[in-house]
Amino acid sequence: MPISQIKPEYETIKEFRTIVDKLVKKYPDVLEGIDPGTITCVGVTNKEQKEGKPLWEIRTVPFPIRLDCPFDYYIVVNMKEWDSLNVKHRALLAFDVLCSLSREEPGKTVPFDLKDHS
Repeated sequence: MPISQIKPEYETIKEFRTIVDKLVKKYPDVLEGIDPGTITCVGVTNKEQKEGKPLWEIRTVPFPIRLDCPFDYYIVVNMKEWDSLNVKHRALLAFDVLCSLSREEPGKTVPFDLKDHS
């Protein structure tokens, strides 16, 4: 079976939540309105990162599923790529993700600007 047809296996990355909690507390003026409790991160453990693909992807949880799910957002990364990042780069990745979350409409995302939220 080609690797592209293998179903991904996921593992929750609890450290991501810890990083998000710290960032929201440290930068309340920039990240106002973000609830870290509505975000979780999972890593794909059985596939390689596709070349040219971003390091992370946001998957929003639609209604009515959100009624019974504690999360509005699932952040998906490749576990091997996540493990290769140092603490600062993990924090930068998390901050980039947070800049993509809508503060006005939970469960919605904000498109990248021309410089990717720089």
